[in-house]
Amino acid sequence: METDVIVIGAGPGGSASAISFRRRGFGVAVLEKRFMPRSKVCGEMVAPLGVKELRRLGVLEKIEAAGANKVRKIIFYSPDGAGREIAFPGEEYGVAMSREMLDTVLFKEARGEGALGVEGFRVDKIERESGTRLFRVEGAYSESGKRESFRSNAVINASGLKGIGYRDKKCREFLYAFKIHLRGISCGDSAELFFYDGGYGGLVDIDPFTGLGISLALQGGRYIGENLEVGKERRTYDLKRSLNRTRLLTAGMLRKVLFRPRLCSMIMKHASFSSMLGTGILGILHT
Repeated sequence: METDVIVIGAGPGGSASAISFRRRGFGVAVLEKRFMPRSKVCGEMVAPLGVKELRRLGVLEKIEAAGANKVRKIIFYSPDGAGREIAFPGEEYGVAMSREMLDTVLFKEARGEGALGVEGFRVDKIERESGTRLFRVEGAYSESGKRESFRSNAVINASGLKGIGYRDKKCREFLYAFKIHLRGISCGDSAELFFYDGGYGGLVDIDPFTGLGISLALQGGRYIGENLEVGKERRTYDLKRSLNRTRLLTAGMLRKVLFRPRLCSMIMKHASFSSMLGTGILGILHT
């Protein structure tokens, strides 16, 4: 099969790019290795920055209608119980919902725009066709084992940290994540974070840390879909530059600081330090 654009991965970034490419009139095939809805151990809060992206993609109302909870403030707790509340400014808010539902709604929107959605297809090879400008993407269906190839003018790899090309990314694993869904517990419009030595636990009507990862995936996917010049000279977009790089560095610094019990407690108890914390959080979450 031949199309204009192949997107590998139907997460937030992949679906956002597929939606944006289709709205520009390009043919799109989205190749997802699993079947929707599929579970994922991942944060399940979308920051105000991501809410703006969902609104821009025209799917925010559908996300909220599917049961997303609005998050208007974050409450941080140090290991000794000291806490600080940080509210998002004005009418801004984040949304929290399961990744199963979020990804399914976005994938459905991409299909509704006319993208071909192929589920249960694991990509294992991407290469340039000799003598052409086309890419060849090969893989196999998980249920039947049948192999198939797709050809396109552009390939967007949105398969995630451990997706296609994982061994070439020099990934450094240093954190472990666990997630549990509970019934009969609610913290309203707050996301609560509890820090301990080397990590944190979060409670929200669906899971926090900052919602930055999903937000940047949505932003990056939408940006590529709106700007990539399909079929022309190859271009590389570094989505970690400028503001995105600042966000990632800030989030990384906050994590390193808050994972240390004594330092975390001092920040929560000291007004000026906690104010700096609030400024840093708000800067990366809603601008």
